[in-house]
Formats: sequence, C-alpha cells, structure tokens
Amino acid sequence: MDLLRLGHTIKHILNMGKMYEEVCFEGRLLFTVWRKKWI
Repeated sequence: MDLLRLGHTIKHILNMGKMYEEVCFEGRLLFTVWRKKWI
C-alpha cells in the first residue's frame, strides 16, 4: 500500500466522520426544538 493512497483513505475517513458529526448535531438541534414545541 503506497503512502499517497493511505493518506487519501485517511482523509476520506476523517471527512466522513466530520459529516457524521454535523448530521448528529443538526439532528440533536432539531430534536431539542421539536421537544420544546410539545412541552
């Protein structure tokens, strides 16, 4: 496995992780707003 490909793979995994965190954050935000509407 060459270094360039390894670096690209790591970058891809990190990008996916960042995207996942953003989606989770938005999801929590929406859930909080939704919950406040009902309480």
